[in-house]
Amino acid sequence: MKLPNGALVVVADGAKMLLLENAGDEQQLDLRVCGHDEIDHSPTSATGTDRPGRASAPAARRAAVEQTDWHTLEKDRFADGIAEQMNGLAGSGRMAHAFLIAAPRTLGEIRQHLNDGTRAKLLGELSADLAHQTIEAIETAVTKA
Repeated sequence: MKLPNGALVVVADGAKMLLLENAGDEQQLDLRVCGHDEIDHSPTSATGTDRPGRASAPAARRAAVEQTDWHTLEKDRFADGIAEQMNGLAGSGRMAHAFLIAAPRTLGEIRQHLNDGTRAKLLGELSADLAHQTIEAIETAVTKA
């Protein structure tokens, strides 16, 4: 993928986001970090304080209610926040072009919350977990996409 100068690359997983900007041109990619965010998520056992409840079913049956997976909910909220940031950047004119790289589940969650204006500015997407990789590895992945 060839990215124009100033294009943003968003790299994310459920707990970390890197915002990179291409300081190079379409011929020579030169990604520089211009923003980042990370959450420190604790395991579900540490966040959920109560035992799962029980629900009454018809004919006086009682069934256990599945325990809430706080860890997954936290990751989904983080992905929603990334989409909001992207929508804000696109709406303000700060993001003319973008390329999105995210872990598969995170990519799906982000996609759900991108508005049409932001989608129009996306040059491409890559379903890969590269949030903990080096900038060089990310540049290689973008170039091959």
